Amino acid sequence: MRSLYDALPSHRRGAYAAQASSLEPYVLDAVRAGDVVTVKGSLGTRMGPIVKAMTARFPVVQADD
Repeated sequence: MRSLYDALPSHRRGAYAAQASSLEPYVLDAVRAGDVVTVKGSLGTRMGPIVKAMTARFPVVQADD
């Protein structure tokens, strides 16, 4: 993923980290109430703590039909 990050123009880059836990502050700063977020990662990539941090700060709300 580092190669992809480096290949992107700087104005298109988000954040890169070797470990998912290092992304938590960036993700929490980037997400706003009302955003729709999809987290893609296996259990091995340790995305669970980031999801927990997001749902602690921004409770899940059901969309109106």
